[in-house]
Amino acid sequence: MEFCAQGDVITARGLHWSRNHDAANWLRDYSLKVLSDLAAIDADESLSPIGKVNKKSVLAAKAKAAIEQSKALAQAKETSAKQLVKWNKEFESHLKQATTTHAATVYSKLWDRCHELRGAERLAWLHKHATDPTFASALLTSPTAVTGLKSDELGFLCEKFETVVRPEAAEERPLTLQALDDLDRGARNAINRICQAAGLKADELGNAEPVEAA
Repeated sequence: MEFCAQGDVITARGLHWSRNHDAANWLRDYSLKVLSDLAAIDADESLSPIGKVNKKSVLAAKAKAAIEQSKALAQAKETSAKQLVKWNKEFESHLKQATTTHAATVYSKLWDRCHELRGAERLAWLHKHATDPTFASALLTSPTAVTGLKSDELGFLCEKFETVVRPEAAEERPLTLQALDDLDRGARNAINRICQAAGLKADELGNAEPVEAA
């Protein structure tokens, strides 16, 4: 069973990757241990059917709380968020405002041209010039009301320009976002599997103090 798409396969650089790796491994190991404990309750002949249900409900509720309040998961999200902010600041440092009359004139002409083009023609224009610092600065330092760019076109321009000014960030940014998504999905998956093994639904569990599996 797979609770998270990460685990031992993470080899990328940086503290945020280490935290993601630790969180994924914790989630996998903890979830499997809780499932093992639930199976042990089912196999305990000293418990009545009602006793088994009650004991499994308590364990499942505490496991759900432990996952939702996990320090490992919180640290992974926090360090990844900080890394994304760092990349954003480094990216923005390569974009220049129009501080001279000449630059303002150049930027204005690019805005006008952007408004003139539509659809595939504008996308081809963006693709051709996206790695040029002046071009990227003109379109990325100005409001969309001025440039006329749509959100998907802005995203495309950012991605293309970042491959030039910060190639390692351009490569690792989508992987980092995917890792965060994997952790969130993995946590939900783990809670659902634990609840299923306990014969419950996640929304049927009350509040409980987190507990490590015995």
